[in-house]
Amino acid sequence: ETHFKLHVENEIGAADYLVILSEARNPIECQEGFFMLDGSTQCFKMYDDKTRIWKEAQTKCHEEKLLTAEPTNLVAPTLRKYIFVKNGDGGVWLNAQGNGENMVWQQFGTEISSEHPLWWPILPGRWYSKKYCLLLLSYRSNWNSHPNGTYITFPCSIS
Repeated sequence: ETHFKLHVENEIGAADYLVILSEARNPIECQEGFFMLDGSTQCFKMYDDKTRIWKEAQTKCHEEKLLTAEPTNLVAPTLRKYIFVKNGDGGVWLNAQGNGENMVWQQFGTEISSEHPLWWPILPGRWYSKKYCLLLLSYRSNWNSHPNGTYITFPCSIS
C-alpha cells in the first residue's frame, strides 16, 4: 500500500486529503472505501487530513507502513483528472525528489527523464536539487492548455 497528500484550495475554501494506494488486480479486490482507475492495478482512497510538507507525508506513510505513491505513466493523467473532478484544483505529493541532477523516484531510484512527456512545460528545468520534490498537478486553469502537464517540481518544504 502507498499513500500521498492532496491539498485543495478553490473559491469555496481549502481542504486537505490523504490519498492511499493499495495494489490489487481488479476493483472487487479493493478494500471498502477505495476506488480503482481504468488501466490501473492500484486502489485509491481519499480522506481528510492535515496539510503536510513532503517529508512529513513520507514520515506519515512510514508510520502507517506504507510508501508514498509512484503512479505509472499510464495512470498518472487519469489520476490527475479524477482528483480534479472529485476535489477541484490541487496538487498531490508523489514519491520523487531531486538528487542535484534529476528528479528520482525514491522507491527504486529510477530517474525521471527531463524529456518525460508528463512534465509541465519548461520543467524540470533547473529545479531538481534535493530541495525540490514532485507534485501531480491538477488545476482547471491549465487543463486545456497543457493536458499532459501532470508533473511539476515544487519546494519540498512547502505544504
